[in-house]
Amino acid sequence: MTLAPLRFATYLAIAFLVFSLLTLWPGVFRVTGHEVDLIQALDIAYRMGDGLVPHVDFLTPLGVLAFLPVQVFLDAGLPPGRSFLLAQILVTTVMLPAVWWVGMSRLEGGVRVLYGIGMVVLGIAMIFGGGNPAITASMYYNRWAWIPASFIVLLLLLPARGGWRSDTVDGVILGLAGGALILTKVTFVIALAPFALLVILTERRWWMFGAALITLLLPLVWATVTFGGLGFWQAYIGDLLTVALESRRTNPGSELSDLVASPATLTMTALLLITIVFLRRCLMRGPVLSMLLLAPVFVYITYQNWGNDPKWLFVLALVLLTRLPPAEARPFWRMPPQAVSRILALVCLVLY
Repeated sequence: MTLAPLRFATYLAIAFLVFSLLTLWPGVFRVTGHEVDLIQALDIAYRMGDGLVPHVDFLTPLGVLAFLPVQVFLDAGLPPGRSFLLAQILVTTVMLPAVWWVGMSRLEGGVRVLYGIGMVVLGIAMIFGGGNPAITASMYYNRWAWIPASFIVLLLLLPARGGWRSDTVDGVILGLAGGALILTKVTFVIALAPFALLVILTERRWWMFGAALITLLLPLVWATVTFGGLGFWQAYIGDLLTVALESRRTNPGSELSDLVASPATLTMTALLLITIVFLRRCLMRGPVLSMLLLAPVFVYITYQNWGNDPKWLFVLALVLLTRLPPAEARPFWRMPPQAVSRILALVCLVLY
């Protein structure tokens, strides 16, 4: 019996405990950026604690799971700062089993450890992303949402390792990840759903599809029962349309053209396109088709996240390090294809 599962679980536990202890170390939670966003998030959590229902009683384009973890600790009588920090730890704890499964079933060696630590950092970090080093509680829901988004991308894009294929477990994780995203930030689901459906249906993984569909419905049914029936969803859709059609808020951050072709982001766009060309030249038909579908997904999600932090670079690096071209593939830029794949992955991590 291999010790790899226990070893990876140990690495995850150590990373989680270290970052949790650093987060909860006695001191002052001094927010140095985006204070208004923190006040708004706490205001919504306090309203939910008073019995008000998001979307029904007040407008917000974010789902209830963006605020419920904070509300749990506020209701327990803890102060706002401590409640937010504990909410981050709670969310990360809930996602750790799926992180373990994705790492064990799809990744190997150091790449697996890199993924595990990266997901723990995403869950507990105290910055919103981008180049501003300010301590902030803003846009935390984007960080949280990228974790289940990584489940969807990696489970569908990477083949299962020997002995770790289970359409049931994969389907359950995919369904719960989709439900969590719908109830946190629905734009992730809007972007990822076509990719997920196309991969599952093309590969005819019907058992995975059934497991994913059933488990996707579970959090949706919970929200329907908990927050007042179908009127909750009508109000949620209404809030999303209100924000999307609001002329004063045409985009959360940069214009789409700037996001794709500005001097600050052109390198990342070029990297994404080079990766697609590289996979095509290496005759890796499955990965290249998936990347053609994911390229606009990555851009759209980044476009819809304030600050436009391209966290997809981390996921792309994992894919490049895992799905190496076959040894017999012809050279790319006169270099061995596997070396090129590792170089592209390194560039992704540097830009990330």
